[in-house]
Parts: sequence; C-alpha cells; structure tokens
Amino acid sequence: MASAPTGVEKSFALIDAGKHRAALVLLDRARETDPSPQVLWGIGLAAFELGEYDKSLDARLGFARVNADWRGRVKLVQTCQALGRLEERDKQRAALVDLWTSGANAELSKEESFRREQFSRAGRAISPFENYLPAGTGRVVYVFEVDADGGKPGCRISLGS
Repeated sequence: MASAPTGVEKSFALIDAGKHRAALVLLDRARETDPSPQVLWGIGLAAFELGEYDKSLDARLGFARVNADWRGRVKLVQTCQALGRLEERDKQRAALVDLWTSGANAELSKEESFRREQFSRAGRAISPFENYLPAGTGRVVYVFEVDADGGKPGCRISLGS
C-alpha cells in the first residue's frame, strides 16, 4: 500500500502544474519544521516563478549553505540577474565556471553550457544559455531559447564571434 504524499511532495506536483502560489504556501509551512535542501530548493523555484526574487534568493542561499550541488549555483546566477545584483551574479558565475574548469565534478564537466537567466517578453519565455567554452566555427558564447507562443514553434538564437 502506497503512503500518502507529504506536503513537500505535493508542493513539487503543484510546481509542475504551474500552481506556484499554492506550492509556496506548503513549502513555507514545511520550512518551519524541515528546512531541508529539498524544501529550500522548492521555495527557490516557486518564489522565482512568482517574481518574488528576494525570497527566492534567500532560499537559494540557504540551499547553497547546506548543499554543494552545482545546480544551486546556476540558480543563484539566475536569481541575482533577476534582482539586478550584477556583482553577486558575476561572483556566482565565476565560481561556477571555476568549478566546471577544475573538472572536480564529473557531472558538471559533461555540461557544455548553463542557463544564465530566465525571463519573458511578449508572453514568451526566454532562456539565455552561456557556453562554458565557446567553440566551433562561430565560437558561440550565448544561445537564447525562445519558447513557442500559441502553438507556433519556438526559436533558438546564437551569438558568437
């Protein structure tokens, strides 16, 4: 017999369903008794999607204090960018690139790029990715992925030399 999902499990289902406010309520409640990395990660996700960037940053910094997962640093880059805290963003970005360059994390070393930012314009979600090591004929540095709008295909725009 399967056990009932916990509030944290429910919150991630709500995030997946785009119900970020309801998820955040559950996660804030869970944080009072269980400030685990999973709860902090969820708060960071839900708050970011709601445009509550200060709250997202607080949760993401808390996550980084207790969990060295490189994905947390990527989320810090995105959140600092959203807040316009460019010096902090650059510090987090430099630490991420240094970790990638060191080869100390095998999983991260397999990655070619990271999502530097998330925003929307004219109702379309846009995700700029930065390549760790620009390569190829055009030495692509940034790739912007633009989600589809109204059933139309999305597009990908690359910037390089």
